[in-house]
Amino acid sequence: MFYMDKRLLAAVAIGFLLLSLGCTTEEKLTAEQVRDRAVEAMENVETYSFSTDISMLMVGGEMDMGVSEAEISMDGNGKVDMKNKKMFMDMSMSMMGMSMDMEQYIIDDIQYMKMPFFGWVKNKTSADTWEQQDYAGLSGELMYTQVELLSDEKLDGENCYVLKVDVDLEKMMDVLGKQMGSTSMVSAEDLGSIKEAEIREWVSKDTFLVKKLFMYMNMEEEGSTLDMNMTMTFSDYNKPVDIVLPSEAENAVDMESMMVPVA
Repeated sequence: MFYMDKRLLAAVAIGFLLLSLGCTTEEKLTAEQVRDRAVEAMENVETYSFSTDISMLMVGGEMDMGVSEAEISMDGNGKVDMKNKKMFMDMSMSMMGMSMDMEQYIIDDIQYMKMPFFGWVKNKTSADTWEQQDYAGLSGELMYTQVELLSDEKLDGENCYVLKVDVDLEKMMDVLGKQMGSTSMVSAEDLGSIKEAEIREWVSKDTFLVKKLFMYMNMEEEGSTLDMNMTMTFSDYNKPVDIVLPSEAENAVDMESMMVPVA
């Protein structure tokens, strides 16, 4: 009887050991494998929602209002429908006690913006606009450099890999230039002033979809510096989205007609 009790006790102990191992064991992946699976997962994304939080500190240089330092913050949210070529973003910006709100839509190849003092304006985007909005493609280009796995973290209750990207500044400038395209007032010369950058991505262990992106950037030009921190979070992957251009935007003024010729 005593012998049987010991056997039973040993079996129970082994069972608990196996159970605990089963609860904690997971596939061990390299940083490159996580990167590749994330890029592959993002290639199947057709719709998603996002939110963004940007803070910037400008020091030195020639700034208006006689100040030598300025803090700028922007936050917003939006939705992207790659399949139907529609995008919406609502953003607010504050600087030195002033704030302004902006709306932006891209429908097919036309960008509509509701801007302070101007109202609704529109602009034809570049031919590759939707390649620029393709987070998977752009992220993939940027991430196909050296990557490092940091300690895992939980985000909204979900276990995530954390990837640190060893940024290639030349490649980053090329990717940002593609993403900004003809809809941006930032020039290649502006991008050329980037001196330091860091990118981190939080990748879901369950789906390998990107849940969060953090970017730090330092720019220097003509005695002035700009430090920027940007955090973007992503959600509602491949869920139905409803993006409808407001009726008042249909009468938007063409931006080309607002341009003043330079003598």
